[in-house]
Amino acid sequence: MPTHTYLCLHRAKPISPGQNSTITIHYEAKISLPSTINDSFSGGLSDIPSAYLKYTSADKYWEVNDVTIRSLSQNLTKNEGSVLNKVRSIYNYTIERISYDDAKFQAILRGEPAERYGAVKTLALGRGVCEDISDLFTTLCRASGIPAIVVSGPIYSKDGEVTSADCHAWTEVYIPGYGWLDVDPTWKLFGRLEGRHIADRLSKNSSQPDYIGWVVYQSFSYELKRNVKLLTGEVTYGPDLSISADYTGRAQVGSTVTLKLTVKNYGNGTAYSSNVTVSTSDNLRLQNASAYSFSDIRSYDTRTITLVANATAVGSDSFTVNLEYGLEGGRTSKRTFTYYVNTTKISGMATCNIAPDYIEAFKDASLDYSITPAYSTNVAVTIVRPDGSVFEVRNLATEGSFTIHFMPDVSGLWTVRMDVPESTACGPIHEDRSFSVHKTSVEISASSSTSESGIVTRGHTTPNTARPINITLVYTLPNGTALTKEVTTDTQGGFVDLLSGVKAEGNLTVAIFWSGDGAYLPSNATFITELKGTFDETFVIGVAIIVIVAIAAVILLVKRRGQPRREGV
Repeated sequence: MPTHTYLCLHRAKPISPGQNSTITIHYEAKISLPSTINDSFSGGLSDIPSAYLKYTSADKYWEVNDVTIRSLSQNLTKNEGSVLNKVRSIYNYTIERISYDDAKFQAILRGEPAERYGAVKTLALGRGVCEDISDLFTTLCRASGIPAIVVSGPIYSKDGEVTSADCHAWTEVYIPGYGWLDVDPTWKLFGRLEGRHIADRLSKNSSQPDYIGWVVYQSFSYELKRNVKLLTGEVTYGPDLSISADYTGRAQVGSTVTLKLTVKNYGNGTAYSSNVTVSTSDNLRLQNASAYSFSDIRSYDTRTITLVANATAVGSDSFTVNLEYGLEGGRTSKRTFTYYVNTTKISGMATCNIAPDYIEAFKDASLDYSITPAYSTNVAVTIVRPDGSVFEVRNLATEGSFTIHFMPDVSGLWTVRMDVPESTACGPIHEDRSFSVHKTSVEISASSSTSESGIVTRGHTTPNTARPINITLVYTLPNGTALTKEVTTDTQGGFVDLLSGVKAEGNLTVAIFWSGDGAYLPSNATFITELKGTFDETFVIGVAIIVIVAIAAVILLVKRRGQPRREGV
């Protein structure tokens, strides 16, 4: 950023309406190009001198505190560590989203009133002239705590006259360790201008620059001519090659890193022979060629190289790019550029699909897991009942996907937890899922038949409850009398009941009930059996007593006969 500025004050006689006045200004300008910017200037916000923080404040056309501006700026820069990369992110957004307002520019040339948009309106419109675009870029930088000012002045196009149409605006931002960096988002120039920008106005705030140049927005006719004479005797002709990189400085283990290099000749001569060699640190494995050669890179021409490398381990890694090109007299120029990559552990994630959609207790269910990205690891899966008790724990090895089959034993809201331990390549993964288990419907089937012993009822439950359950049977006799009995199923779900001593004919109604439990819904069944007569229970008991008494009498008689007789005295 220039440290001194000069203002020429011209006094002229009064100009009457309709008269013209010509003012001729002669410049002698020495244009010098700063050193090339590269990623070695990796200072952060804390490295910015406090004296420059005044260039981060808000102003009339630089609405730093606007909610939209500040949110956008923070989102663009929050993942970037260095100030240089933060500026690059803002620059890339600006050149991609903001177009040039040619209609406004033509209106300015005609001397028509033209509103200066400022940052907020330029962002909303998505267009603007060079000053509007520079206002937006400057404001976004300031909103992230990066010192920035707008610079304007004529653009040199040839050794001769420069008209008012050649006035231009761009931005300077402060990069720790480098200094003030020229960025022209209108012409899409980052770090190195083309040697034609001549600054004659520094806008440290948006409404009052150091001094006023000749760009006007008022509606009156004017003509401006500048004579710019370059000090050609001090100009060195020759190529000036530099490399810029487009890449993401973050990677995960196992991922690929793409580094797009742009080789540009900022000089005023042709580079007839240029060589680029690439090397990487141990944890980056280059997948393509490491050496490239170019011929005839003319002034402002570019060449591109796309490098792809695999990140194999956690750590701070780097690409080292060596550039060598020939100068006049057989001399060579060598430059080295370093681009850093921070490789972190894999941020894995797991997904779980639970089938079927409607899960019932004591029926098969499955958990289908998929880990992204897939890699070899051990996992622990814990299935938890609604009451918090552990139903099952599975420990298994996987290559990224696996399925677990299980049969829940109670209804309610279940939870399944999957844990993957941290490894050298991947951070820990924890995945919780909840799912509902519904009570299962049970069907009871049964039938009755008569026998000499009484009424026999046989039945079973479907599905098998896999454990004994108590079932209630209610027999309703033809005369309306109801008899209730309890029966317990066996392990196969079957049951048998005998109702003895019933002497009746007609329809017997049998109703079967089960109240259900935590896994099964209540169930019931009713059917009718025709009775054709059975033994009366009282009669059977009477007969049994008579038989028993008769047997006892016989036994007693036998005993008496076996005793010796007594003789009379």
